[in-house]
Amino acid sequence: MSKEIMIHLKMVTENEAFDENDMEVQRILNKAMSNLDYDKSTKKKLLDINGNYVGKLECFIDNNIFDE
Repeated sequence: MSKEIMIHLKMVTENEAFDENDMEVQRILNKAMSNLDYDKSTKKKLLDINGNYVGKLECFIDNNIFDE
């Protein structure tokens, strides 16, 4: 069975947690993606390393079977 997965992401990177190398962006994305449930649509708040809200991630799952 094939699924269609659409992910929308919005993040503000203007506070002290974000450095020039974007390591904090990578950390937040890795954590968010590893915690997704690919069997149902979900919404997650994105928090920086200090616990500040910096955005949201929305994952939409379509479980329809597609012809390949």
